[in-house]
Amino acid sequence: MPTPDESRPLARGEAAPQPGGELTADAAPWVFYGSVAGVLGAALVALFFFVVDLREGAPLATPAALGSGLFRGQPLAAGAPAEPILVLGYTAIHGGVFLAVGLTAAFALMGSTRRRGAATAAGLAVAFFAFFELFFLGFAFLMQPGLVGDLGAGRVALANLLAAVAMALYLLRAPLQAPAD
Repeated sequence: MPTPDESRPLARGEAAPQPGGELTADAAPWVFYGSVAGVLGAALVALFFFVVDLREGAPLATPAALGSGLFRGQPLAAGAPAEPILVLGYTAIHGGVFLAVGLTAAFALMGSTRRRGAATAAGLAVAFFAFFELFFLGFAFLMQPGLVGDLGAGRVALANLLAAVAMALYLLRAPLQAPAD
């Protein structure tokens, strides 16, 4: 039976079309915008380190080193090739953390009646940056104490700053409203 056209009223006894489970801004705005913000932040950090690794002639060395520290508890051997399983595993964890932060922030912002200006954007960016830095430094210290020095604290900070600013600007422009009762 063909799906009814949304522009005409439903006939008596005709079932309304069911959504296909797609993630849309209309269904749950905080989930949609939070997910996009999280993916945006994770992608910026990953792209930043991909470019850094390419310039140094060692593609994917950073996620491989982080994956080795996370999953094996040891540093990646110098000059070792990037193992796809370490890269993919770390990338999944990395994306999950950013996704969780984006969703949490979008939920917190949903329905906020505060004016969203430059001060709010700066405050949110600072909060994101502080969280990302503290989370990463804690992770690095627990998993592999020399990791921050190996990656470069300045590089990590710059990547986190780019992600924090992009996520804050994106979320503050998102039309997050509380659901109508």
